[in-house]
Amino acid sequence: MENKKVKCKKTKIAIIDTGASLTLPFTEDIFGGIFFSMQENKIYASHDWSDQLGHGSMVCSIIKRYCPDCLFYIVKIYDKQWLTSSVLLLQALDHLLKIDIDIINVSLSVSSHMYEKEIKDTLFEIWKQGKMVLVAVENGKKESFPANYQYCYGVKSVKKLPQCGYYLKKNNNIEIFADGYPEYVEEMEKRKKWFSGNSKATAKMTGIIGHYLYIKNKDDLFNINNVNSSFQKYKWADFINQNNNNLYKNIHEIVRCMELCKNYCREDILVYVLRNLNIEVSRGEAVAIFGKNKTVTTEFSNILLGKETITSGSLCIDGYFLENLSSSKRNIICKKIVKKISNKNTLVNKITVYENIIKNSDKKIDLNYVECLLDFADILDIKNKFPKELSDFQQKKIMFIKEVVKRPALILVEEPLKSMNQIEKDKLIEFYIDVATTFEQTIFVLTNKKNIANKFNRIIEL
Repeated sequence: MENKKVKCKKTKIAIIDTGASLTLPFTEDIFGGIFFSMQENKIYASHDWSDQLGHGSMVCSIIKRYCPDCLFYIVKIYDKQWLTSSVLLLQALDHLLKIDIDIINVSLSVSSHMYEKEIKDTLFEIWKQGKMVLVAVENGKKESFPANYQYCYGVKSVKKLPQCGYYLKKNNNIEIFADGYPEYVEEMEKRKKWFSGNSKATAKMTGIIGHYLYIKNKDDLFNINNVNSSFQKYKWADFINQNNNNLYKNIHEIVRCMELCKNYCREDILVYVLRNLNIEVSRGEAVAIFGKNKTVTTEFSNILLGKETITSGSLCIDGYFLENLSSSKRNIICKKIVKKISNKNTLVNKITVYENIIKNSDKKIDLNYVECLLDFADILDIKNKFPKELSDFQQKKIMFIKEVVKRPALILVEEPLKSMNQIEKDKLIEFYIDVATTFEQTIFVLTNKKNIANKFNRIIEL
């Protein structure tokens, strides 16, 4: 049977869990749901799929974070006491055979062997429909059922990961190893909680794959409307492996701090420089980092540059968890992914503006990108001039472009506003924000002045 092309549509994701809160900010994207419960050995169905425990709501929140263009179908199989059963899981899976969905997210395991064969048979039927099932491994175990079953993908949280945030092992009982580090997400009643572990890792992978299915416009290989009987499971794995960079590049956060602390002991007194810092910054944000004194901003800058270690907590930059790296490896990685622009003029006066930009880069420079940035900054006409012929305002733009063309994950800018009038100061800040938005370049401007910080859409106070 030949596959027919379908119009781009939102990815439909089914959640088998504790339900979903009616206070979630994206309830309009829930297109249906059902609640299966057991009473006196009989299965009952109702449409009250609202979450009273919070777990399913956090799963939805993580998926939505990584797949904004998705729709949910909720299958609730837990009661208020966190009780469920194999037969309810079987009922849920059987029900989803009849629902038009693309991916099924399951965050539970089965300890009993009852209905194991029936669950396997149903998962096989789901697989034949072209639907993908991701199942969280039970926390604390190497593998569990149904995560280890052939016709679904088991997901396990691990600490050591490549830059993209996950890896796959073909022909392994558990095939996807992903980022289960805590993220702060919506739970119930507009509350937020930290969510981590295998369930979080599974939800994140569901979101990543769902997002890519959406942006790839449902190409023929994954068209579930016309199932090809020769469809092979590992086409999914090949698809993911081939597109590792694109999958993660489009959606992940650039900087994430979780309960980050930095302290020193001075004369037997514990002094906190940074305390319980929790932030998430996405690709393309221009953020003011405001510290009440220069010591705080300098310390935070040195941590991001890999020059200082944190005392406790976690810091992830562009998929690298710095606390897990040795000192030498941390310095090498941070040198590549984080660039800093100081107040000091670093341009070489003996060579032209253009030569300054392309000189001494640790990676190949895209010359078309250089021209584009110069034109965007309205300084293309001065590229063959020498830095000493330019104003301080123009020199600051050149120093900034010199780092942007290297395409780092993050650029740190020291308060770049000395020796400029107020109009130039405002224009420079506007320039940083425009570059961040247009070229998806994440920028931190470090300042101790509140009036400067207030010019940015987002301020992080240290």
